[in-house]
This record gives sequence, C-alpha cells and structure tokens, in this order.
Amino acid sequence: MLSFFAVVIGVFFPIAVVVDAHNSGIYPLEGRSRILNFFAKKIIGLAHAVIVTNQNIANYVANCGGNAIVFPDPLPDYQVRRKLSSNQAGNKFLFICTWAEDEPFLEVIDAFSSLGNDFILNITGNYKKKLSVDYVESLPLNINLLGFVSEERYQQELASCDFTIDLTLRSNCLVCGAYESIAMEVPAIVSDTQVNRDIFNIGFVYTENVSKSIRAAAIECVARRNELNSEIKLMKESHNIRIEMNKFDLIRRISKEKKNEK
Repeated sequence: MLSFFAVVIGVFFPIAVVVDAHNSGIYPLEGRSRILNFFAKKIIGLAHAVIVTNQNIANYVANCGGNAIVFPDPLPDYQVRRKLSSNQAGNKFLFICTWAEDEPFLEVIDAFSSLGNDFILNITGNYKKKLSVDYVESLPLNINLLGFVSEERYQQELASCDFTIDLTLRSNCLVCGAYESIAMEVPAIVSDTQVNRDIFNIGFVYTENVSKSIRAAAIECVARRNELNSEIKLMKESHNIRIEMNKFDLIRRISKEKKNEK
C-alpha cells in the first residue's frame, strides 16, 4: 500500500518513483489474492520504473505496461570469513529455510534422512509451526534444527559450512541465500530453474525439488568439492562486476526518466 501511495504521488507531482519489487511485490500471495494483485498491477503501470531480479519477471512487468529494470541483488558485505574444513568431520550442509509455502523443506529432510552420518544438515528458521514434536524427535542424528538464529550466528553458520541449500517452488525467484552463499564463497544447491542457471551459473549445483534429486545433488557437491570452491570465488568476482554495470545503467535510466518529464 505504501508503494501504491508513492506511485499515485508520482502521477501528480514531478517526482520519479522507482519501485524495487521482489517476487511477492509482483505476485502477492503467490497470485491468489485478486485485490492485492489488482493493486500490484496498478503499481507496476504507474511507477516510472520497476526494479526486478531477472528477465522473466521483467517480461511480465512489460506485459502489465510497466518499465522494468533487471537488477540482481548486490552481495552482502560480510566481515566474517569462511573457514575451509576437511571432510573428516563430515560434510556440513546449511539449509537456509524460512519454512514458507514455497520451500520444499520436507523433501530436503527426507533426502538427508536417507544419507549417512557423513552428511550433516543444519536447518535455520522457526520450524515449530510446521513440524510436530513427534516428527522432530524422530529425526536422525545427522539433521539439526537450529531454529531462528541471530544475524551473527547466521554468519557463523554460513562461514563454517561446506555447502548451502536454498530451494524454492517459484520458477522466477532468485533466493537471498544464494547471494549470501556467494558473498561467503560457499558453494550452494539451488532449484533447477532457468533464472538460477542464468544468474548463478558457476559454483552451484541444481536440483529438482524432490528428495531423490536433492540427495543426488548433495552427493554431487561432495564429489566436486574442490571444483565448486574454485568456481564460487569466480562467481563472486563476476557478480560484483555485473552489479557495478547495473548501477551505472540504473542511474542512466532514472536520469533519462527525469529529463523526459521536464
């Protein structure tokens, strides 16, 4: 509603209004709410520009009469450094999870339940509304539920793991955990979608959102450990270059919008 208020002001006053829209800003409630999606389309049409993370969403914005700017997220600036470990203590995976509708968390748990104790899975996020007490107590020893953690603890977990996992059922979604993994130089498993393959093109392993495929992806990570560690560093360098180029283009396009209004 704040975005809608802002774009309405932009109609009546000489102000360039740019909306930074993540997926839920483009398809509120996964597209189920007619009212919210009506407002979302109005915002897209009235904004001078809409920042989105990938070309697929940009095409949707254009179809709604909007002016899209494709701009993947910049990487967070972490002060904590990754601690490379040997695989003698097991292969540590960090599942970055918020226990939301679009996350196949049960499939991930099922996949690691069938792997041995050498595959350790730590899971972030408040799980208590999603998992019963009996289910939690039945989990194998290689799966640990961390619960909701502080930012400091999260960075420590990210720095001390061997691989991360961040999955989504949304076909056009670039998950924050992937960017965070790049920033910490940790190889990651992400859902096998075209947008993920386009943006996260090295240092990543792709999986279908089913337990069998997730299990295979975890095994692949361990087999390709050294290769993926090298690739993720290159991914970080190339992504930072891309962001600097996008910043320049964003400033140029916003300046052009202001000149056109004058």
